[in-house]
Amino acid sequence: MLDNVGDEVILAWDYVEDDGGIKTYVWLKNHDFIVIMKKMRDRTRRLITSFWLEYGDTKRKMRKKYDNRIREGGK
Repeated sequence: MLDNVGDEVILAWDYVEDDGGIKTYVWLKNHDFIVIMKKMRDRTRRLITSFWLEYGDTKRKMRKKYDNRIREGGK
């Protein structure tokens, strides 16, 4: 999944959290599975968690984060 983030069935994005930290989300939409990593200052990433998106409200929350993601060249 992480090796194929360019695949059309995978959504991958960076998001600025409320605390100012940046997290990277990788969502395999067809299987409702997500990986969340913290983006470090040296531009590396550290795994925080991964889980199956079981509930609709969690999916909506992830979709909202995707819609408000950091875009190339700024937010």
